[in-house]
Amino acid sequence: GTKKECTEKAGELIDILAPGGKYIFSWNKTPMGLGDAMPENISAVTKFVRENGVY
Repeated sequence: GTKKECTEKAGELIDILAPGGKYIFSWNKTPMGLGDAMPENISAVTKFVRENGVY
């Protein structure tokens, strides 16, 4: 997906799971190779969560 699609999905997950606290945003998979995940998407999601995942 695009950076926008990835950050929108991260925002959706935060909106659903974070209310009430006790939610830690984390990666559930580790990319095994460069073809598994685009580095710019990982970076964009990480930045988005740092800026928007605080409660």
